[in-house]
Amino acid sequence: MSTRVRNTVAGLVAGAVLAVTGCTGQETDGPEDPAPSEAAPEEFTEQDLDWGACEEGASGTECATFEVPLDYDEPEGERIEIAVKRFPSESGDPDGSLVVNPGGPGGSGLDFADAAPFATSDKVRDHFDVVGFDPRGVGRSTPL
Repeated sequence: MSTRVRNTVAGLVAGAVLAVTGCTGQETDGPEDPAPSEAAPEEFTEQDLDWGACEEGASGTECATFEVPLDYDEPEGERIEIAVKRFPSESGDPDGSLVVNPGGPGGSGLDFADAAPFATSDKVRDHFDVVGFDPRGVGRSTPL
């Protein structure tokens, strides 16, 4: 490898490292965030979802919504709904759920869940429900 190529690669790696470390956004002298169990009352973490047929998307998917506080610092305040979609496991007896999210900003996890037959293996779909959600203010979740 020539010196010029080696220096270019080293510069790209150094730039990537700086970009990643500059994006962490960690505060070092503030209080720690509360543990999830402290931040979200059971009324939000223990919801039973009413799964039903989806109005649109891949056949065989099921949709539901659940409530979350608009502001977790004020859990008794305004609430919004988050839309979720699952592509049930092929076995009908899943080992758990695989939650997918296309990233963002603004990407629909519901639409991403529709791609489960193409994005996951038969073995994964046999053992897991594939679940996607539309984040706050995106797609079929409550607009902000």
